[in-house]
Amino acid sequence: MQYVRSLVLLMTFLFLQHQSAFASDSTHVHRQFFPTLGDDISLVWGDVGVFFTQPLRFDGADWRNAAIIVGGTGLLMPLDSSGRKMALGASHNNTTSSIMTAGRHYGDFLIAGPLVGVTYLGGLIFRCDDLRTTGRELIETLALAGATTTVLKYVIGRSRPYTSEGPFSFHPLSFSNSRNSLPSGHTTVAFSISSVLAARIKNPIATVLLYGAATVTAVSRMYHDQHWLSDTFLGAAIATTTGLWVVHRDETREFGEPSHTDGGLFITPGVGSLSLTYKF
Repeated sequence: MQYVRSLVLLMTFLFLQHQSAFASDSTHVHRQFFPTLGDDISLVWGDVGVFFTQPLRFDGADWRNAAIIVGGTGLLMPLDSSGRKMALGASHNNTTSSIMTAGRHYGDFLIAGPLVGVTYLGGLIFRCDDLRTTGRELIETLALAGATTTVLKYVIGRSRPYTSEGPFSFHPLSFSNSRNSLPSGHTTVAFSISSVLAARIKNPIATVLLYGAATVTAVSRMYHDQHWLSDTFLGAAIATTTGLWVVHRDETREFGEPSHTDGGLFITPGVGSLSLTYKF
């Protein structure tokens, strides 16, 4: 299938990029399969504890960023109905439908999960530390962001657009799929993958392509009448902040704390948009 081939090509590019970047690194040590696997599991487990207790260590800037994400989601809700009309009124020709279907597949965990697992195992088996690290970061981001999104879906209980109940219909603690709209799970998966890969590859063209692909996923969820605009925004924000957090922790472990003190997540409001950047 075309979307699977595209992701495989992307992973191949990532492998070659990392091999080239680290070819001259004589300190790159390859270790045995099971000790390395055990270390990775221990590392991820430690990150899980830190991630879910992170709000206990929030400073003023962290609370500001969280407020902007939550507030941005709320501010977009009055635009959800008009956004739905625009999405449903878009052309449904073969080309558009194919692009939207590809976007949906990019955010499908049943497709992304196995491919991410293969990426990690490939790096582990063939002793490519950078590919293994990328795979681990993808797995970790999908798990952390996915868990956050899933819990919020059930707690918030927002009705999906196709129910015709409107964007302000909420049924907290609902386990019905038709009432698990906020945040968008597919968008979370897509931006989890794109944020990690973009941060690892560090190539402007790859960054544009990766975030562009994730944006297509977000649009496709509205195109298929599965989510509101604000659903996709919150899913993207959760995934991107989580992905950048995971990559940043790995880079801090490898290279030490940044020498400057002005790093962190910065969310900048713009005209009809929000810009998310992470300074290391």
